[in-house]
Amino acid sequence: NLSFSARYGAVPFQTLQPFPMGAIKSIKISKLDFYLTGFTLLSPSGNIELADAAMVDITGNSDQDRTVSLKGLKSGVYSGIRFQVGVKPDLNKKLPKDFKSDHPLSSTSHFWEAWNSYIFSKIEGVLDTKGDKVYDLGFAVHTGTDACLETLQIDKSFTLTDQQTFALNLDLDVEKIFLQGGQYFDLESSPLNHNPSNMPTLKLFATALAGAIQLKN
Repeated sequence: NLSFSARYGAVPFQTLQPFPMGAIKSIKISKLDFYLTGFTLLSPSGNIELADAAMVDITGNSDQDRTVSLKGLKSGVYSGIRFQVGVKPDLNKKLPKDFKSDHPLSSTSHFWEAWNSYIFSKIEGVLDTKGDKVYDLGFAVHTGTDACLETLQIDKSFTLTDQQTFALNLDLDVEKIFLQGGQYFDLESSPLNHNPSNMPTLKLFATALAGAIQLKN
């Protein structure tokens, strides 16, 4: 299992809880989810590529929404795991109808026909721009297309044993998604980013999301 926990800086993350963005503004996040694909177990004796795909929903209602279960793995000693945040190109060429109804990639709500791409991540919420506790600006960032695919490697030695479950605990710092290059992204100037014309911004968020994930101490 890859088990995600989330925080905003030093504070545990909660859906629709206000968090500061600098000295004045604050943010509430109503949706934060993303696809993971391209799972590869790393081993000195040869890496093992897995066909799994998963959706992680940080704003979901249960721990299961934030847990990726990879089943039927070979027992052995591994040095880490590599995966992609987003939908890898061979899968991104397919359509939701190509998958069974219980498959993560069967979701029509996470596919854009106009883009011919899955929506890799959804980040949505509201912003208090004046510091008066009035959340006056809605925002949405939806990443997608092969250009937004990010690869992440977790270096951690672990042993898989037959008929047992091993949990690798990962940490997501939600603040880092918005805190880019030492400054908070200017959502006031660009609150809606969900089409190819905003690709430079979408790539910024895709990179920031992957960079916000690390092994939990």
